[in-house]
Amino acid sequence: MKIIKYLILMLFIFSLSCASAPKNCKEGDCNNGVGTTIHENGSYKGNFKNSTREGLGEYTFNNGDTYRGNYKNNLRNGEGEYKWKNGDSYRGNWVDGKRNGFGIYTWSDGTRYEGEWKDDARHGKGKLILKDGTTFDGMWENDAYIRK
Repeated sequence: MKIIKYLILMLFIFSLSCASAPKNCKEGDCNNGVGTTIHENGSYKGNFKNSTREGLGEYTFNNGDTYRGNYKNNLRNGEGEYKWKNGDSYRGNWVDGKRNGFGIYTWSDGTRYEGEWKDDARHGKGKLILKDGTTFDGMWENDAYIRK
């Protein structure tokens, strides 16, 4: 009798966990583990906590862009790299889905910015190195070079 009660309890717990799984979960544990979800604009494979992207993961967009890095509460947070289909890339820190802190943006032609970011804009100390070697090293504000 104890075994039957135990099996019924386990079946009940299993059915609850399946019922709370995100509807877009393709495989794995999309509640509190590693899984894959499908979205209108792409797919995510990585860690989940309470059915949200949390920890290390990779998002592949339908347009060919990719992001590989850390998530917190479904947003890019911490270290990560975003690669655009056109060959541009950004590797660095993210806060609430935006480039914030130190990061390196490389354009497909080889031009590179290394420095501080704020809300997706170059902001603070940074260096822009053009493909011909010309360098703009100094302070940036709202994505514009303002002074050495």
